[in-house]
Amino acid sequence: MEVIRDFEVTGILGEDQVETDGSGYVKAGDDCVTNLPGVFAAGDLRTKSVKQIITAVADGADTINSAQDYLTENA
Repeated sequence: MEVIRDFEVTGILGEDQVETDGSGYVKAGDDCVTNLPGVFAAGDLRTKSVKQIITAVADGADTINSAQDYLTENA
């Protein structure tokens, strides 16, 4: 698990690995899937127009569904 603090991105989430925008937010679709297989981004870490608690919680639910789909397909 990676933890990002003050938007300092390191490790698997470094810019050489996961795609980010010009501000350092992780690019992920509405399903929270990133460009790396099995890596998901949710909440304020993800590039999106609205950054509110309710949308972060919704991202969490979407991430769970995407991760479950990924594990089902790749297990």
